[in-house]
Amino acid sequence: MSKNRTSLLAAAAVLTAGALTATTLQGSAHAGTAPAAAPAQVLSANLSVRLGDIPDGKDTYAAELKREVDLVLAHQTAEGSLEIQGKTKDLGDNSLGASSLLALYHARTHDPAVVDAFRRSVDWYLANRIYTADNPGNTTVLVKDSGQPWAAYMPYSLAEGGGGDWPTTVWALLHVANVLQYGDGLLRDDQRAALVELGQGYWKWLTKVSQFNPQDADNQAIGAVDAAIQLSQQMTRLGWPKKTAAALKADAMDVFTRQIRPLRQTDRGYTFYPEHSGGLDQNYGGITLGFLWKGWRLTGDKRFYQDGLETAAYLDMRLGARGFDYGGPRHNELRPGYEAVYGLQHYSPLVEDDLGRYLATASIKYTHTGTEPDKTVVPDGHFAFMTIWQFTDPGHWYRKETTVNSPYKLRVGDGSVVLDEQGSAYLVSAGNADVIHAATDGKQRIGLAWTDADGTHFLTPAPGAAPTTRAVPVKGGQAREVTQRMSGPGGAVIPVTTRYEVFDGTVHVTTRVPAGAVPDGVTLSYIAGLPYLTDATGGTAPDTPQQKILGVVGLSGGSLSFAADGADLTDPRGVTAGPMAVTSPTGVTVSNPDAGPDTFSNSANAGLILEKYSTSLNSNPDVGFARTRATNLVQAPARQAGSEVVTDVTYGPAH
Repeated sequence: MSKNRTSLLAAAAVLTAGALTATTLQGSAHAGTAPAAAPAQVLSANLSVRLGDIPDGKDTYAAELKREVDLVLAHQTAEGSLEIQGKTKDLGDNSLGASSLLALYHARTHDPAVVDAFRRSVDWYLANRIYTADNPGNTTVLVKDSGQPWAAYMPYSLAEGGGGDWPTTVWALLHVANVLQYGDGLLRDDQRAALVELGQGYWKWLTKVSQFNPQDADNQAIGAVDAAIQLSQQMTRLGWPKKTAAALKADAMDVFTRQIRPLRQTDRGYTFYPEHSGGLDQNYGGITLGFLWKGWRLTGDKRFYQDGLETAAYLDMRLGARGFDYGGPRHNELRPGYEAVYGLQHYSPLVEDDLGRYLATASIKYTHTGTEPDKTVVPDGHFAFMTIWQFTDPGHWYRKETTVNSPYKLRVGDGSVVLDEQGSAYLVSAGNADVIHAATDGKQRIGLAWTDADGTHFLTPAPGAAPTTRAVPVKGGQAREVTQRMSGPGGAVIPVTTRYEVFDGTVHVTTRVPAGAVPDGVTLSYIAGLPYLTDATGGTAPDTPQQKILGVVGLSGGSLSFAADGADLTDPRGVTAGPMAVTSPTGVTVSNPDAGPDTFSNSANAGLILEKYSTSLNSNPDVGFARTRATNLVQAPARQAGSEVVTDVTYGPAH
């Protein structure tokens, strides 16, 4: 933070015997700083639909399956391939996934028009997409020259396949199981026998030839188990030796018990399946639920059911009222599309909350579509197994309004606040907008801060100090009081009591500190986080694109673009940030960081969403954002009230 902004905030936060004087705050941008124009609109392509808004139901699914089949048939090559021509990734499973859609359609309609196309597609796959020679670029193969089949991630450049071959083989095995299940009347005897042999070979490669789960991606590992169990059931149904089928299922369940379930992690009392051993992932967390539900449906084993229930409860706890959460070892905001519906919809009534509010990707409605070169039209078969499971085993969204008051989450209608393990807020949803962590002095938080001659710094939990929390009554809403021992200037330990009050669309936060605990020469303020996300204008459900909030407007006049490096805006009433207002009886100061690769947002990256910015610093976006030195700060100065120093901040609708 620049010295001029340090002085401005220090002046704005002068403590008096009562409230701040009105002359301390002015409704204009900081003088001497040239304004910078922010982009008119920054959309997140990965946050563009609430999954519960996608039309569903028997008639919808029947019509959609017919549409997808027509598209698949229209791009089949003369040789029989159902791949998108020119696509270079995940090709080891795409064509067979599209074949499984034809199989489901035929099983339901007995339409003879798909018989020849289906058989030619299976023949093509068996002839062109089964790899038995080792990929020279895959360092996770443990048994060399095994001769077992695998599905290549990048068939046109095998040496670059690497660990991507493992999940592609899982997906291919899932397609094998579905083609067998729905291929009666379509598959020739030789095709059926070849697929059963292929499926067994895929499983051997996944579990005996390759390192198991080499990407440490638990959703893929559970999917492999599902695929083996489904294959074993089809082998039994189709007359293969029962002993062979039973051995396959037993092997799969042994893998689930010994190798997968021990990978679960616990956060804030919730047990869940992580990705890359780094926590819940926003892309694959919802998909994991689908694999767990399918495992339960296939086996009746309650461990699948219970693991899914606990993971769903954890995901729901993290989701704000608008359906946003950020964080994860692979992606902050890159979300799944329809492939997450299967698990989320089934677990929604079980956790008694509307998981359909989950913000996801609109470009994937019902089936996965090609990304190279065709971005919107042709289904590529990649996630066809989830489409088939949902179309044949749909769930129902829980639609009732949910009120929550737990140690880590408060929610009433469209207002919510999510707390970390220390009882500090990190995601606030109010006024149809989301507020995330802000950063100053290399620390990322929402909460009480102190300012001295060197800048503004967050108070942080004192070593070894555990917070205490209790629900407290508030009329018309939910409230919780959290008491923390926080480290402040010079390592001084300061007791802080924070009261969170949540109403429908509004969140109010009050902090109280004994005046005698504040060292001389410093002032306190509440950093209200970084206003970040809201619905883009013009969206109509199910398409509800999300856009980044790019600046604020003072309630008394003046405005500030987040792209104006080093600029400030102060207002005695507060500011609006998109559709949300942030107000305080002591006024609000908004200050922008200086330009730099480790600040967000500034003139160089105001056009980037958090995902793009964070991954530019580290492939793990959580690690990347943790390297952020400073962001735009929205601060409410403290006031002295008797023997206490108090901050009050309200987030709510801009009107």
